[in-house]
Amino acid sequence: MEKMKMKCMAKAPSQEGACCFKPLLLVAVLCLFLCSGGCSCLKRSGTAGLRPGKENGIEVKSVNISAAGYMLDFRYVVTDAIKAKPFFDRGIKPYVIDQKSNTRLIVPSPPKVGPLTQTSNPPQKGKTYFIFFANPGKLVKSGDKITVAMDDMELKDIAVN
Repeated sequence: MEKMKMKCMAKAPSQEGACCFKPLLLVAVLCLFLCSGGCSCLKRSGTAGLRPGKENGIEVKSVNISAAGYMLDFRYVVTDAIKAKPFFDRGIKPYVIDQKSNTRLIVPSPPKVGPLTQTSNPPQKGKTYFIFFANPGKLVKSGDKITVAMDDMELKDIAVN
């Protein structure tokens, strides 16, 4: 009987830890989401020389490693609201392709928060928008090249800071 109690007790902490992980992850994502607007806790050195996608109505500002390496913070500015309209279609799911491993990275969508993208309909010229992409296992590192894809549009050879 004591052995059974010990087995049950041994299982309880691991299950309890798994239950606590999801709320902590949600809190971390929310803090990152709220903090990214204007605090100095995120790396802000952009890739000003890169302009892929300008023909699509956007200008890439930066792609930074965030959340201890587990997220990619993609920032872009709308230069032409009409051309950029497809980027704001909620039916289109953006993703990143790591060029060295050809791995597809998606936008996380926590149940209570939804997709980690900033959208407004219609898009506003001159406004900076963001998309957070998951980076499981810290696959993409600083200096790597990525492709940001949405439907049939691709922004190639973007350097990660």
